Order: sequence, then structure tokens, then C-alpha cells
Amino acid sequence: MSEAPALAGRREEIAALTRAVESLYAGRGTVLEVAGDPGIGKTALLNLLARLAAERGATVLRARARSGEAKPYQVFRDAWKRAAPPTAGLRPPAAGAGPPWDTASDHELVRALLDGCARRDGGRGSVLVLDDLHHADPASARLVEALAEECAARPLVLAFALRPRQTPPALLAALDAASHTGHLLRVEPAPLDATAIASLADCGSTAIVASEGKKWEEQADDLPKCQRNSGDTVLQVNRTITYTVSVKVNASLTADLSAALKAAVGTELNTTMTKSYGLTTSLNPGQSIGLYIEYQTNVHAITTTSSAGQTTQLVNVTAPTGVVTARSC
Repeated sequence: MSEAPALAGRREEIAALTRAVESLYAGRGTVLEVAGDPGIGKTALLNLLARLAAERGATVLRARARSGEAKPYQVFRDAWKRAAPPTAGLRPPAAGAGPPWDTASDHELVRALLDGCARRDGGRGSVLVLDDLHHADPASARLVEALAEECAARPLVLAFALRPRQTPPALLAALDAASHTGHLLRVEPAPLDATAIASLADCGSTAIVASEGKKWEEQADDLPKCQRNSGDTVLQVNRTITYTVSVKVNASLTADLSAALKAAVGTELNTTMTKSYGLTTSLNPGQSIGLYIEYQTNVHAITTTSSAGQTTQLVNVTAPTGVVTARSC
């Protein structure tokens, strides 16, 4: 099933995402805020934005902020670390290269991020996607504000999702000011209306994320799992790693409930899929690298509406989050 059914009733929101991606063709950027309460569909919209951008050849960098981050600028560090390999034909950054997170000022980091994106995307533009920004550390919040001021004149889409009631007041005030001056495009998905809900599944059932579980990583099943440079010189690695991911449900469901859950998750259930990852990097002597896949188990609430009323069933769904990291192992 395509992703469209999972985004039923989101025509205006999808149009905003499309405009943001299309701005890259004109060499312009956009600051896109997706704001709303938990379970309203913010992450689904960010996922669609990332897919639209990748399909058009843009470089996508993405990460999710977490509460209690250990280092300043952590969500930006994660996005940079997990960035896709450079556009074909471009020289990859040197091993360990990246913005000087621990020594630079916010202004210097903005310049480093913009220059780094330009080196990676080959003129096709970049999209930086930050989820759960309300959890961001203060340094990351400041960098969002600083970077937002530079996007209009650069082929960069800065997109983030947040829960307004959990966002620091200073960041909210800065985003409100940017929205009023036209420098920020705000998307606030409302609860789906009856027509959209009915379209999610023929059975009249709908599924939403009731609560999010903790994330963990599993090493990709590519053989060998760890590639090690056992030589005496720098090893240039340029290969495609094939790995599998699975989506598992902890309950037996009827066809109707499965259809609703499948629409919400956006993929087949209880199945294994083959993915590929292009790895381009340099390994120093003795260094090793492996691929790690992030998973999360979320509780989904499947609600069925009928003439007799409503019934709700809770099920656990374990699925990859889409975050893939290549790092030392």
C-alpha cells in the first residue's frame, strides 16, 4: 500500500511539504515547522517530506531529539553523523570531518553546516529533518534559530516537528516571530474529520500511536557485520550494504484491523524487507565500521466504529524508525 492512505485528510499539509521541496529547484530554502500534540501525525508528515526530497535527488539529513541529551547540539550531531553518502561523483568528506561542535560559535556552526550541505548535495539542495524538537538541548534550539535566518537564500529546507506545550518558551517566541515575518511556514495538522477517518480503511477502523516506546539499535545482518581495515594504509570504502528489517505485531488481528494498522504504519505487517545502504568512507589502519539499524516498539490503538459503538484494541508494533547509522564497531 502506498503512503497516501496513511495521510488521508492531509491535502493542505502535503501541499505545504511539496512547496518546500520544490523551492530547492529555485535555489531557495524554507523553514517548515510541524506543530501539534502527540499522535496527531507529525512524524508521518516528516517521513513524507524526507521521501519527497530523496525522490527529487536532494540530500536528506535527519535525527530525533531526545530528552536529557548529553552534549550540546546533539540533534545536529546525530543528523550529521547519520547523513546519507554524498551525491555520486562528489568527493566524500574525510573520515571524522564535520562541524567543530565543541569549539565553534553558533554563527560558525551555521556556516559549517551550510558549506557541508553544499559539498554533499551537488547543487540539488538539502533537507534537514529534526523530529521531537521540543526535547532539544538549549544549544540545539539556538542553532535552529540561527540556521532559520539563513535558509531563504540557500537551497536548504529546515524542517522540524514539535509539541508546542512542551517546547521552551524562548524557542516558541523565536518561531512565532519568524512566522509573523513570513520566514517560517507553520503546519498544524488538526484531528482528522469523519471523511478522512473513514477513508483510512474500508472497515471503518483507524489506528494511531497511543504511546511511543524506547528505541534501540541492532547491527545490520550484512556479512561481514564489521568491516575492518587490517592493513597499514588508509582504506577507501565504497560499497552497497544489503540488510533486512522486519515489522512485527504482537497480536493476531482480523483482516479489517490489519488493514487499519497497515495504513497507519505505512508498510506490510509481520514481514521482512530487504534494504540497501550506500557506504562511502575512509578507514584508518585498525579501524572498523558496521551498520546499525534503529528500532522502536510503539503501542497502537486500533479503534473500530460501528452502529453498536466503538471498540479499541491496543497492540505493540516493532518497526525500524528509518534511522541507519554507520559507525565504528
